[in-house]
Amino acid sequence: MPLVNLNRKLSSFDRSGVRVRKTRVGSFPWKKLVIIIAVLLVAFYLPARGVYSAAKDISKNGKQISQGFKQNDLELIKKGVVDTKSSVEALDGSLNWFMWLRVIPFLGGFYGDAKSFASAASEEMKAAEIIVNSLDPYKQELNLNGQPIAGQDQLAQGIKILDKVLPNMDKVIPSLKKAGDEVEGIDPGKYRGGTGRFGPDFAKNIPYFVPK
Repeated sequence: MPLVNLNRKLSSFDRSGVRVRKTRVGSFPWKKLVIIIAVLLVAFYLPARGVYSAAKDISKNGKQISQGFKQNDLELIKKGVVDTKSSVEALDGSLNWFMWLRVIPFLGGFYGDAKSFASAASEEMKAAEIIVNSLDPYKQELNLNGQPIAGQDQLAQGIKILDKVLPNMDKVIPSLKKAGDEVEGIDPGKYRGGTGRFGPDFAKNIPYFVPK
């Protein structure tokens, strides 16, 4: 009959007589942890990085458009509009990854607003692109060739530009209407009052909100 080490056998039971299972060293669920980290990376970090990058590009390209107006440079304006449109589309695409935020109270409302703003901006960039392209054949006539223009001639230039833009308004208005519809359901009251970044002046920086 084989000998049995009673001490070893008894050590596998606690005082209540219940058998105790010893946990193996290194049995931590590393695979599950890696999967969780990968999911969080895909679901949050990468899209958030895309949103941040696109927002920076929109700001930079917007300044390019402004600079083009100051310099009477239609080519610079066109490039700024095209680049801004591309950045807005990138922003909208990155926001799509956060669609799961819609089901979260409070955050879902802000996500919906962000999506509406991105969609509205995209429609506005389409309208801007139509306007800029309609002016391209008349660039020299309108003095939009990068040369400075005297102050007394700026009014005449503005009238000429308006005269070239008006025939294309039927192509522009649908995009502007869509942009307005996108932000119609947003409550600007959420962005007024309080302190910090959502302080009293926050809504004034959003072009769709007119202080009441």
